[in-house]
Amino acid sequence: MSLDGVERLRAKRGHEQVTLDDAADHFEDFVQRRPEARATIAAFAVFLAGVEDVDHEHEGHGPTLEEN
Repeated sequence: MSLDGVERLRAKRGHEQVTLDDAADHFEDFVQRRPEARATIAAFAVFLAGVEDVDHEHEGHGPTLEEN
């Protein structure tokens, strides 16, 4: 799995603070442009909705996803 998108997001906008409502708006915009991604975005939104119960302490600012 390529992390280029995650790394780009951190580099370009990692310092910004946004609400999850803002993020949800962006998810909806993305799905309108790429309807084939609807299930993936929906699954990601469900994950974010429950993330308060997930330990997500990360070391530094590097990639946090592992390749499969």
